[in-house]
Amino acid sequence: MAIKTVTGGVGGADFTPGWKELTIKNAKYGTYNTNKYIDIWFEDYPENLNCRAYEAINKQTKEEFRIANWFKFANAGIQEVIDNGSKKPVITYDDDPGNLIGAKINVFFYKEKGKDSDREYSRIWREPAPTVMETDQMVYTEGDCAYWMNRAERSYLNYKSVKNGSSNSTNKTSNEVPF
Repeated sequence: MAIKTVTGGVGGADFTPGWKELTIKNAKYGTYNTNKYIDIWFEDYPENLNCRAYEAINKQTKEEFRIANWFKFANAGIQEVIDNGSKKPVITYDDDPGNLIGAKINVFFYKEKGKDSDREYSRIWREPAPTVMETDQMVYTEGDCAYWMNRAERSYLNYKSVKNGSSNSTNKTSNEVPF
């Protein structure tokens, strides 16, 4: 008989639904059916749990915002912040996924049923929120973080209601997501 080893599990990882401040350990771009995405992995969590965020384009400004928010909220790759007088500064950033490694960010965990079973799996929502920080270029207060968390939760609830075929849950304004 051969001597074998097996890992005992992931120590310290919290898979419960809700917000968690995590550190990014890896990120890389990919495409699926011509749609660009970024996969992001986190310290203390297994390789099979990542966040995949597909690019999303603002219809009015034609700017990509979903992947950009990962860089903006993680204060990763920020080159310059320009005040153009519109109360919406212009942020120049280097979108190399390596810039995300080591950055802290708030992510939202939720549970989702498997396609062919009743088993629930932990997932990370595609929209992050910043952590409280003040740097030379970016400042995020507790209020800023709460604002972006609330927006992400509303987006998740909208996704969940569309997926479940419900139309009235988009009117929820609770600060907590029911599970």
